Amino acid sequence: SVQPLVENAVKHGIAQSAEPGYVHVRIDLQSQELSIIVENSNDQACAGEAGAGVGLQNVRRRLEICYGPGATLRLAADPHKTTAAICIPMAVR
Repeated sequence: SVQPLVENAVKHGIAQSAEPGYVHVRIDLQSQELSIIVENSNDQACAGEAGAGVGLQNVRRRLEICYGPGATLRLAADPHKTTAAICIPMAVR
């Protein structure tokens, strides 16, 4: 599920700019939730394009199948960066 997010970060983010860019991947476990965050630099022209591609639909569906309705994929874009965040609730055993 992370791989399509990194691909999108490169294809739709840093590859669109003539300037140097970055892709950061962070994984964090806090309390009862696992967060996987993929952030990339982008130029202002790309900031509003995130959200409805086939790869993202596949990630959302995979999260629902594997982890149930509590797992989410959220996207946020501004003129300087785009962030995709997967949040998976951890089962209490």
